[in-house]
Amino acid sequence: MAQGKGAARQAYFLTDPNKYGRFKKMSRIVLTHPNPDATPVRNQSLVTSDIALFTNLTNMTICNNTLTGKSLRNICLCPTLSTVTVNNCAVPYLPGQMAKLERLEHLDVSFNEITFIPDAVCKLPKLKTLKARGNRVTTLKNIKSLRHSNMTLLDLSENFVETVAPKDNQSPTLRDLDLSSNRLRSFSMKASDWPELRSLNCSDNKMTSFTIMFRVRKAGEGKLTRLLLSSNRLIKIPNTVYDLRGLETLDISNNLIDLVPGNIRGLSNLSSLDVSRNRLKALTLDIFCMPNLTSLDLSHNMLVRANYDAQTGVGIQLSATLKLLDLSYNRFPDIPTIVTLLRGLEELDLSHNEITKSELDLPENGPDKRKEGSKLKTLKLGGNKLQNLPLVWWSKLSQLTELDLSGNDISVIPPEVVNISQNCNVNLAGNPLQEPPYSVCRWGFPAISDFYKDLSVGEDTFCSMNVLVVGARDSGKTVLVHAIRRSEARFVSWVPQPTVGVEISDFELQMPDQNADQSEMDSFLGLPFSKCPCDKLNVRTWDFSGDPSYSGYYRFLPVSTRLVLLVTDLSKFAPDNFAVNVESWFTNVSSLLRSPVVIPVATHLDTIPEEDVIQSRCRTLLRLLMELTQRRALEIRTALSEAKVSLNIHGGELAREKVAELEGILKTQPVVYSSVFSVSAITGRGIESLKQIIRKCAMNPKMVPEVTRTLPKSWLTVRDGVWKEMMPVVNLQYFKESLLSLVPSGIIQSQVKVLATYFKETGDVVYFPDIPGLEDDVILHPSWLVEKLGAVLRHDLEKTLSWPLEGKKDCLRKQGVSKKDFFKMRREISEKAWLDARLVKCLWEEPPDTYHRVLMTIIEQFSLGCKVVSMETVQLHDRTSSDVPDKATKARAFAQKEAVKVLFPFYLWNERPAELNQAWPKKCPLTSQEVTVTYRLQGSSTTGTFRSLLVRYHLLKPKLEFLHMWREGAVFKREADNRVFTFLMTVESARETSGTLTLSVRTGKGREALQAVWEVLLPLLMEVERLFAQLTGARVDRYSACPRCRQPSFTGQWTHPEAARTSGGTVCSHCKDRVELGYLVPPRDVTSVTNPDGGSTTVVAEPEAPKQQNTSVDGSLVETH
Repeated sequence: MAQGKGAARQAYFLTDPNKYGRFKKMSRIVLTHPNPDATPVRNQSLVTSDIALFTNLTNMTICNNTLTGKSLRNICLCPTLSTVTVNNCAVPYLPGQMAKLERLEHLDVSFNEITFIPDAVCKLPKLKTLKARGNRVTTLKNIKSLRHSNMTLLDLSENFVETVAPKDNQSPTLRDLDLSSNRLRSFSMKASDWPELRSLNCSDNKMTSFTIMFRVRKAGEGKLTRLLLSSNRLIKIPNTVYDLRGLETLDISNNLIDLVPGNIRGLSNLSSLDVSRNRLKALTLDIFCMPNLTSLDLSHNMLVRANYDAQTGVGIQLSATLKLLDLSYNRFPDIPTIVTLLRGLEELDLSHNEITKSELDLPENGPDKRKEGSKLKTLKLGGNKLQNLPLVWWSKLSQLTELDLSGNDISVIPPEVVNISQNCNVNLAGNPLQEPPYSVCRWGFPAISDFYKDLSVGEDTFCSMNVLVVGARDSGKTVLVHAIRRSEARFVSWVPQPTVGVEISDFELQMPDQNADQSEMDSFLGLPFSKCPCDKLNVRTWDFSGDPSYSGYYRFLPVSTRLVLLVTDLSKFAPDNFAVNVESWFTNVSSLLRSPVVIPVATHLDTIPEEDVIQSRCRTLLRLLMELTQRRALEIRTALSEAKVSLNIHGGELAREKVAELEGILKTQPVVYSSVFSVSAITGRGIESLKQIIRKCAMNPKMVPEVTRTLPKSWLTVRDGVWKEMMPVVNLQYFKESLLSLVPSGIIQSQVKVLATYFKETGDVVYFPDIPGLEDDVILHPSWLVEKLGAVLRHDLEKTLSWPLEGKKDCLRKQGVSKKDFFKMRREISEKAWLDARLVKCLWEEPPDTYHRVLMTIIEQFSLGCKVVSMETVQLHDRTSSDVPDKATKARAFAQKEAVKVLFPFYLWNERPAELNQAWPKKCPLTSQEVTVTYRLQGSSTTGTFRSLLVRYHLLKPKLEFLHMWREGAVFKREADNRVFTFLMTVESARETSGTLTLSVRTGKGREALQAVWEVLLPLLMEVERLFAQLTGARVDRYSACPRCRQPSFTGQWTHPEAARTSGGTVCSHCKDRVELGYLVPPRDVTSVTNPDGGSTTVVAEPEAPKQQNTSVDGSLVETH
């Protein structure tokens, strides 16, 4: 029945009697395209008059095609049909011949272009359900025949209906009416117009009034049980609602309501009430007194109190059936006491309020008071300001199984946690946990309990710290690190090679035996000094390259790092170059670390003969750093104030996320030391003073908590053993066995991942338990990892490659790399940013398969590079004949062969191709549609972001075809549904840590063009969002561009498109033209969906196409094309 091959094949149904003759007795036919977003099959009659030969046909489904009028009329030749579904087929009208379908019970014509419903359809004697969602119906006045029908369900959602006149559409049988997502401004009806109406959905309109009139105003008239009025413009709950005594579900969310009056108590049958996303500031006790209420949603309002004691309203019976209460996203300063009076409550959500105290006077849950105790099972308190873990709850909330305390200010989990029940799952993510460290707490209460049990056996001090060394190129960072490591008073001048990526060094500092003069340090830290319990301090320096191209290496920096040496070449310093040489690195540090201590260090003093000049430049450097710190904090506070004003006025998830993002950044701002350390690696000037300040910072647990942290002695024994292990990579089983050999009685299975996670945070190992493919691997030596990465990611790789590679000649021969191949591979580095996979193995000294897999997985997962497959022409060597080959023989002597390459965007140094100016001119031609989005990034490298996205986009499925790539942009395309989508991605860097990233997509002109554009664009935007989610201290602003003037004039709201869907489009602030909303946000039926298993993003369009069946069931015929 189908002709052609592949996904694009077409079917010509009922054109060959010899083929369909054996299916005539089938009861069901499905004609649908496997891709619901595909271009419909056009210009053919899918249903011919021979449909009448199917005498047993009762069910027909046609989706995602284009039906002609003749096809629709032919459907009516089959009088046995009881169910007809015609979705997304561009149907302009319903023919009068449908009156012949006297057995039809269910008709679904959603997502077509129908403008009215004819009487012939409504008068069908057995029709019960009519669905016409997503059409172009503007009025119901012409549906006057409803009074003569037996219809029970009418769905006209997502149309253009502006008025409803129930007197013209009376129906004695209608039970379910859906008018959501239309253009209604008011709604008025008589209860007698639709006496059997049970469910009425008028959500997502523009209604300011809603009325149901009764002949005699008495309780119980009307049978309505479900009323949905969300997303309208109601300023109060309509009075008519209180007369609907049989109402069970009421949704009035996302309106402008500021009060829920006591009348609500009269709705005695109400079981679900949603008043979220309104403007409520206070609550009356009556809302908690409805006897059958089981679910109450009051989230996203402005509530500040709901405190009632046992004496409040004596004689009032509170609801005993209420199980779910949502008070999230309000302004409660403490836990409302009303929750203690609701004895049947099982789930309570108080997340994202302003709660600072955890006191809660709950009823006891003792053995003899079990019936009176709390039944609470789920308690959500995330996103508040709690500072202590409420351990007293566990004695009163014995049934609690889920407790969310994420995003609070809890820093200490007390040892008493070992005595509480561990049946409760507690989420502590996003807290500034110090004791125990978060790497322990993330694994839950069992891990915390084990930590304290091990601590009771034996304890010791960690006595180790990480120091980050950053600065511009040639500022003297590497020389400084070597100078700090040496113990001599004078040093020899030497010029090291430029750092490739990062250089990791370990050394020891002798700690002072007694307290030294701490006046300057005390003033800086604002805390009393305590003697460090360590005799020696183990210091690990992370000396990062001054080349911004190596920004990808920052992802391996331990999160416990708090101390930063910001190195500046004082001989080249001037206020004019402060932004490039100092500010960009300071901003980068701010986005990488939480509350770091930044010590400015000035080098190259030997080239400045005048001491006055040294002191003057140091003062200028410090002043500019302090001004930068204050300016940055002021900018964040200003942006936070603006976001809070927007939140109070407009509300919405986008504004809340912005406030949370800015509050998080403000809490983690760096602290700059109050003086500049001027040092010389030649004379040794200032080196001892710098060592002393490192010691003093290490002694302060507030600034560098890891150094003085008390750990189980068995843990430190394990760490010492890890340092001695020779193998660079081991699996978790080997890691466990090594731990058992070191501490046979102190390590259990559940602690293996805990230890690996903790030592990852301290920089002792590299472990990624959350990354697929790496969850079972532990890299014991971080220096080995950066060494291997530096072998393939270095700025001078092309220059250092010479034939044959030193010490790797055997590897090249084993991999089959000839001299000619070698030089071709070297050219590909600069021409295509490719490294041949065989060459990569040799540069890594041909590591074992396990090591190679780990390295390649890290490269791809951290968006440093990815494998690509290219076709290469290779010569076939045929030495069986000595004759001179003819032309035909020469042609057969070559063949196409797949070659595996590794794409490293690091090597994209070329400029934008000149021919691209014609292929992608600045002004969009009138024959295409274009959507452009812009990200403005502050606090992270836009070039590094661009390179990471290139890798992520190469790994996306379906595959993208890249046409051009250069240093600051790329052009790629995707073919889908007989369309070609062309993308342009460019970056512009104002500075190393700020700039813009722009992504544009075009396709041909057509009715569905804008929707199709968003369907292919959203997965790419979700990749950007996931990448930005890893930048903890970076600020991201999103914009949509005007399609006329190309300016980013509108706030980008593709993550929450509902916030931007306003009638009539929006006016551009630059060209003052009104822009169609489809250019700014996705259409209603396009939503982004994240796959939790694979982490990939897909785009779905509603409604979903019917599922394809591989076999016939119950005598049904399924035809897919």
